[in-house]
Amino acid sequence: MNIQPRLLCLAKTCVWLFAIFFSGACSLPDFSPEFAIASVKLSSGQILYFKREVRGINGNYDVIVISANSDPCASADDKADYRLCSGREDVYYKLDGDTLHLYGSTVCGAPTQFPLQLKVEDHEIHPLDRNRFKQDYPKQGINRLVLTIKPGNQCK
Repeated sequence: MNIQPRLLCLAKTCVWLFAIFFSGACSLPDFSPEFAIASVKLSSGQILYFKREVRGINGNYDVIVISANSDPCASADDKADYRLCSGREDVYYKLDGDTLHLYGSTVCGAPTQFPLQLKVEDHEIHPLDRNRFKQDYPKQGINRLVLTIKPGNQCK
């Protein structure tokens, strides 16, 4: 008795059933980058963009940049964007002429060719002072940008 034709028939049937069952019942997850973007107008009239990009299987690539590029799907460019180290989705800032003051976020990568006239200054907030800062920042003329990733904000 020859078993090979039976195994081949069984294998074909299994593949066929697998394809039918999983083609509609299961889809691959979408790992496209997700983004949030907010713009700030400088005193010179130029626009500055705060962009957040999240990607990866676990969303473990989570970067906020300050950029002159308005394309939310353009990934961080080390030559042209300031990369922020904050670990949060909000950015506290204050504009003073051509100086951008950052509070609680620090620049962890400064560009070599930023296209706008901008000076960036970091201001640390001591961990014990954060709650007071969150209550008092509006009184100091400091703004808060919240860069929350919303469903559907994906780059293809």
